[in-house]
Amino acid sequence: MKKILILLFFTIALASCSSGSDSDSSSSTGVLLTKIVLESESGTRTTTYVYNGNKMNTISNGSTVSYFYYSGNLVSNIESFYNNQLMSVFTFDYNNAGKLVQSKLESFSNDLVIRDTFIYNDDNTISVNEYGTFEGGPETLQTQKYFLDSEGEIIRIEKNDGSGTAVSLYTYDTKNNPFKNVLGFDKLFNIMSLGIKHNTVTTLETDFDGSTISSTEKKIIYNAQDYPVTMQYEGASSIEHYYY
Repeated sequence: MKKILILLFFTIALASCSSGSDSDSSSSTGVLLTKIVLESESGTRTTTYVYNGNKMNTISNGSTVSYFYYSGNLVSNIESFYNNQLMSVFTFDYNNAGKLVQSKLESFSNDLVIRDTFIYNDDNTISVNEYGTFEGGPETLQTQKYFLDSEGEIIRIEKNDGSGTAVSLYTYDTKNNPFKNVLGFDKLFNIMSLGIKHNTVTTLETDFDGSTISSTEKKIIYNAQDYPVTMQYEGASSIEHYYY
């Protein structure tokens, strides 16, 4: 459920920017993504990104709109609406060094609350305690550990539920992530499923019993500035077009 809500924000601009896969736009704010057009067998879907300078303002996708709020240069809240009805709220807390120490997701459509706390270890890992309640039920706890590379990208996630360990493995390209220049997004490592500085190219997920849940690989085409212009999962008929 949490993954679905996260994708609502990030896989669902400056008004003067031109559009088109072959055109690039940059200014003092740097390259900013203005929209993603998803072409699939069921039709075309467009997600639009609007900014205030380098700060994300809104992400809209048809009837769904997410509003971003900042405290200084850090994202403090994200509110998502569907047909003008508030559906979910993300809240983020940081320490004095600007590191994310807690995130809280409240989903009002199904009375879901997920609260994550983060402890930064000396070995370039992050220990996570995830507390969840669903439809007023008892609170559950799942412990996780994020393993980071030298650039802060998550390359491995281990999740423990007492019965075993589920593992997610990620590899990245060396190119630019579409959200690279958006203020505060580099702090939101736990919800940036597309990467922070670079782009995920392979993902392997195994369940608590060691069985494979999914294995995916992306084919990415880049523009002259090394930003993606198309992304497609291997074997999939749908394709995403990126505009800056």
